[in-house]
Amino acid sequence: MQYIHSDLGSRRRGEVVEVTLQGSRANVLLLDSSNYSAFRSGRAFRGVGGLAKRSPVHLTIPRSTHWYAVAYIPGGYRGRVRAGFRVLPGALPPIRDSAPSPLGAIREAADEYAGWLDGTDTPDRAFDLFICHAGDDKEAVARPLAHALGPKGRASPARG
Repeated sequence: MQYIHSDLGSRRRGEVVEVTLQGSRANVLLLDSSNYSAFRSGRAFRGVGGLAKRSPVHLTIPRSTHWYAVAYIPGGYRGRVRAGFRVLPGALPPIRDSAPSPLGAIREAADEYAGWLDGTDTPDRAFDLFICHAGDDKEAVARPLAHALGPKGRASPARG
């Protein structure tokens, strides 16, 4: 089988490889060293990518190691293809930390609201607060908010 390839060298997880095709549709793959060796010798291999019908193709490197980019016309298709490969500048690995918790902003708002409630100009006014939340948010959001308001004497912890 004829194919076009590029040795991309050591690449980091999350970097993006752009493959520009001219000609027929082609299979476009990212292969690590052992899978590239299997591909060249006609053995079973695993890679990232697949049949590309449009150009350019953007493939994200799934883990840090040595990578090869490959383009070839799959069996059963006729035609010719030319391919250009490049790692996009400025591509960054994905953020590994989880999204920041909303509790910081919720706690800040609760403290500000409770401070307003503690004002001397509304001593006898009654306030009710209902915390509506998704079941999955009970432990992460609703209970901490209720407890943040509870010590101010204006709210009691959520039931359930």
